[in-house]
Amino acid sequence: MPAPDGSRTLAGLTLLAAALTTGACSTLPRRLTYHEVPSPAMDRVMEYAVYAPPDHAPGEALPLVVFLHGGGDEPDCFDRAGMGQRLDAALAAGRVPRVVIVVPQGDLGMWANWHDGTRRYEDWVLKDLLPRVAERYHTAPCPDGCH
Repeated sequence: MPAPDGSRTLAGLTLLAAALTTGACSTLPRRLTYHEVPSPAMDRVMEYAVYAPPDHAPGEALPLVVFLHGGGDEPDCFDRAGMGQRLDAALAAGRVPRVVIVVPQGDLGMWANWHDGTRRYEDWVLKDLLPRVAERYHTAPCPDGCH
């Protein structure tokens, strides 16, 4: 249970962000779940990966963290860095809050809609992906439940 002032939640999210950005690349078993979905915004099938806590229950409404990988990377970057296993261990130790994390495909799109309209990465994430993940994983409602 977070402290009334939210400091424990903020500290946990800060630790989570640090863990996400400092993982070294390695070859580890996949921990995330991978999905493909047609995206009207991108006019093609797009991939995304999801981390959920090991004992995540279907009715549990956890916050959703959107992890936007670096340019040219892929949704499996999280697994390649061993972040799923690290988060499992940090959760078991009570060092990070329980969350669902989605890692969308972003190619070299810079996570923005292109001026010429040929690629709409922002729309892909906000309009196509977030509602699908919220429905499939029963995450807490946005905007308060999205990070």
